[in-house]
Amino acid sequence: MEIDDILNFSRLYSAANDQKNARSDFQRDFDRLIFSSPFRRLQNKTQVFPLPGSVFVHNRLTHTLEVSTVGRSLATLCSWEFVPREKDPYENAMNWGNAVAAACLAHDIGNPPFGHSGEEAIAQFFKKNLNANWFKPLTNEQKSDFLQFDGNANTFRVLTHSYPTKRPNGFGLTYTVLASLIKYPWASYQTEKSKFGYFQAEKKTFYQLFKNHALVYDEDNFFRHPFVYLLEAADDICYHIIDMEDAHKLKIVSTNNIQNWFLSLLEDPLKEETFSELKIIEDANEKIALLRGKVIHQLIMDTKEVFLSYKEQLLKGFKIDNLLNYIPDKRKKILSEIKIFSQKNIYNDKRVIEIEMAGKQILGGLLEELMEGWFTWENNPNDRFAQKIVQLIPNQFHIQKEANNYDKILYIVDFVSGMTDLFAVELFQKLKGYTFPKFS
Repeated sequence: MEIDDILNFSRLYSAANDQKNARSDFQRDFDRLIFSSPFRRLQNKTQVFPLPGSVFVHNRLTHTLEVSTVGRSLATLCSWEFVPREKDPYENAMNWGNAVAAACLAHDIGNPPFGHSGEEAIAQFFKKNLNANWFKPLTNEQKSDFLQFDGNANTFRVLTHSYPTKRPNGFGLTYTVLASLIKYPWASYQTEKSKFGYFQAEKKTFYQLFKNHALVYDEDNFFRHPFVYLLEAADDICYHIIDMEDAHKLKIVSTNNIQNWFLSLLEDPLKEETFSELKIIEDANEKIALLRGKVIHQLIMDTKEVFLSYKEQLLKGFKIDNLLNYIPDKRKKILSEIKIFSQKNIYNDKRVIEIEMAGKQILGGLLEELMEGWFTWENNPNDRFAQKIVQLIPNQFHIQKEANNYDKILYIVDFVSGMTDLFAVELFQKLKGYTFPKFS
């Protein structure tokens, strides 16, 4: 890949550029995302902790907005030194920042309800239904998409798929923004891990994107776009630090402990400046908010240096590790301690476990009802209860009877994975008879 190939303004389909002078291509991508229904639904999807009661913690929407902000800053800083000076540095900085900000805005848009446990719940449902009549006809490659269900591949589908009743080719985003989202440029059957970049249904679109964006090193092998590393770093910075801030609000971690960790992540000049500011703040949550901002700044600067130091490897497509794994050892050690603490005390907090277990039952229960209803209706259109189940599925997720089972199953999964936590809970309770629908 050449430096000129990093930014590709082409789209999956041509659209009128009636506002070309008002917004750049990547700003248009950003705006399309932020005004979309899938993006708005993130406000009612779990990040880590159950959606807030009296204590406000992050949901998928607030997390995504913060990742986008960090990603824009990081990309803008990197552009100044990465791109040759003969190019307009301000235009490049704007394009880099806006492209990565848009990609960050979209990075969780395909995640199902109930956090990452929702992905596992969907995969578990299909593992229990390997011998179902509706699942058997699928190829091994198609089965793998469901048995290893991943929100990353689902994000690519949400952004690019032509759903019935919707406009064609999804959001019609630029190649650069789409490529910046693909952390795992391979199919589900090509890895033993659960993470992959696209479903078989989007294989053609995926190949089109990567081949037109100079991200191919042979016929069927692809490498990451350099911006993927910036998105990944922005995401990691936010969840490492902000999950701890939420844990502090919920009294999982003490003010002294989190303050000591965050201060230890700062270089001495910034640490001294921060000490002075902390002295005039009395509110504990405000102290942690100040430290959070300083730490994020420190990690952005560290990550920028790492990205620039691997410039040649990134352009040649060599796979490198997460950028945060190359920051100074002192800070890497502290982040490791925070990660260990988070795994033990945050991600295994009783409230988190409860919502994971509830999510498993709810998503599995919904898929069970919808799959049984849809395929019963296909075999017996006069089955009254099957008819009613089918009527609950929005038209955009309906597919012709002559379509193959893979596409039919995928559309039902589209419906369930796009639900908010609250909608999933309410629909599950109604279908299972735990609550009775009310008329308003």
